[in-house]
Amino acid sequence: MPQGEIQAIKDKIRPIQDIAILLTSGAKFVCEKRMLKKFSGELEFNLADLENTIRALKTNPFEKEKKKLGTFFSEIRDINKKLTSDDADLEEKCLSGDIGRKLTNIVLKVKGIINNKQISPRIKDLNYTISDRAMQNSMAIKSFFLSLMPFFYALLKIVVTAGIFAVGLFAFLFFTMESKNDLIDGIKIDHVYLDGKKTELEAHRSKQREITEKIKSIKNDQPNRKNIIEVFDLTVKKEKIQESIEKILISIESREKNISEKERKLKKINEKSFLQRLLRK
Repeated sequence: MPQGEIQAIKDKIRPIQDIAILLTSGAKFVCEKRMLKKFSGELEFNLADLENTIRALKTNPFEKEKKKLGTFFSEIRDINKKLTSDDADLEEKCLSGDIGRKLTNIVLKVKGIINNKQISPRIKDLNYTISDRAMQNSMAIKSFFLSLMPFFYALLKIVVTAGIFAVGLFAFLFFTMESKNDLIDGIKIDHVYLDGKKTELEAHRSKQREITEKIKSIKNDQPNRKNIIEVFDLTVKKEKIQESIEKILISIESREKNISEKERKLKKINEKSFLQRLLRK
């Protein structure tokens, strides 16, 4: 199986894995019905995209694993149905991270099948494919009509090209238009990340304080070889913790800057009309 095809499939799996990671966090806003419904839509879209990518392979290297993959995809869809269900314990399961862990386990099994797939030599694609024949037939038809109605065809071509360009331009502008909801969700996710990092930071600082107090206590005792070695070991641990604290602080500062930038963009979007946002004004 060509490396490019393997990478294409892995790229389709990654968005599903990202959703699983978010659900595993058990963050309160992640478990809101609105967010779960959004994750459900994204999960179904990405799963269908993954299935289509596998089906589109010129030679299907997953024929033996077809049943397994089908089972895993069905399990993912079962989890997806729960995200939009009215189960009374849905929020509790989400907050506990149980849904995210189940989804993560299934994704890991799918990735295992992809990673273990051996690259085997494949017969080269036929030089003259159905698509090639279709293209040649299309060119012949075009030539026929061109010889009969050159002016009509030229005019039609201009009109169609202009129409496609106009539709494509609008679609591009619309789908790349700045979205308030994406920024709001992004800010909430960033805050969840910050809360986790701040909790981690406090744990490191607490441990550092414990080590500091222990060092002071040892130094107050009668100095001996054992105490000196223990102080040395504790000092090394304290320095390592300090390095971790500094890294966490840098990470927190970077994420806070991201939040400020997103809030600035959100404020600008709120001040714009739909047309201004569409035209990037």
